[in-house]
Amino acid sequence: MKDSARTYAFATVVAAVLALFAPSSALGYTSTGTTYPLIVVDNGAGAQQDPRISGNVAAYTDDQGGVSSRIEYFDFTTSAANSIPTSANSIDFLADISGDAIVFTRLSAGGSAIFQHSIGAGTTTEVAPPAAPATPNRRNPTVGGSTVAWEDVGVSSTSDAEIVVSSGNTTHRLTNDALADRNPNIAQDGRTLVWEKCAATCDVYAATDSGSSWVTTPVATSGADEIWPDTNGGHIVYASNEGGNYHVYVTALGGSPTQLTVPGSLSENHPAVAGDFRRLRGLDRYPDGHLGLRPPDEDGAADHEHAGERGALGCHDHRLGRHQDDDRRLAGDRSRIQRLCLSVPNRCSTRRDDRRDV
Repeated sequence: MKDSARTYAFATVVAAVLALFAPSSALGYTSTGTTYPLIVVDNGAGAQQDPRISGNVAAYTDDQGGVSSRIEYFDFTTSAANSIPTSANSIDFLADISGDAIVFTRLSAGGSAIFQHSIGAGTTTEVAPPAAPATPNRRNPTVGGSTVAWEDVGVSSTSDAEIVVSSGNTTHRLTNDALADRNPNIAQDGRTLVWEKCAATCDVYAATDSGSSWVTTPVATSGADEIWPDTNGGHIVYASNEGGNYHVYVTALGGSPTQLTVPGSLSENHPAVAGDFRRLRGLDRYPDGHLGLRPPDEDGAADHEHAGERGALGCHDHRLGRHQDDDRRLAGDRSRIQRLCLSVPNRCSTRRDDRRDV
């Protein structure tokens, strides 16, 4: 990705034009009260959800209620909408995007595999397919540069997800333990990866590519529940209930976390960060409840990009209500879905927040 907020029912994508105010030395902000124009990306039938943005293109899941589920993408420059061709008797969901590459999960009777689509070439190929007769049991991919990572139950001896990384012709199993490693997010350059390691509660870990190997570092490992990490390569954001309610924290590898203070908010979650985080100066509320921070342009003008390369951080204010049920399953022809899921039990949800939404 890593240019967007995630895991929200996605009927529209918001383009923010943010007014700026005096900078603060702390990560606390006051709403500017500005309004936002809406760009209608897809308000058709079904559920459009899990948007991810890279540059001027957004990719998302278009779930048609169990009848079909496909990956669509929208170009904000040309307003052109496209979809990735589906395969017979399969369901595509949980996409991520970086530049020309869109990765996604494809669920079929043959398992749950990771595929990559090239926007420019129009080609779709499976990422690092396991050698036969193994059946892929993978989901929730993330892409940055030429690196793709995903959750992989197929390599686990305990049926808990592990994190696997693929770059070029090399595929590397990053984790190997009895805990559940999930929700990976990778920086745009493909060199820094963050994820959750979960038992009763979750911790946040990061891994960096040294060129010859991946080096793993704990990021947030207190007794609290630390979830939904994201990174731009220099900073890491995540949510934690260390103080009781969930709030968003910002840190760097080897640094100390700082809580992001949102005036009037009781709880925040699902943070996202992109680009240069060092010069963030503004905050405002999106019409659907997201709280977004935007930096100024280099010339000091307001940032007019929805989630551009200069930098952005967003989170969700939980005073505005819960999202859809965490365990929402595909509706419609349940017998067909159940057949597809026989080889990948408990992996049928098309949403990233199928585990929980605190």
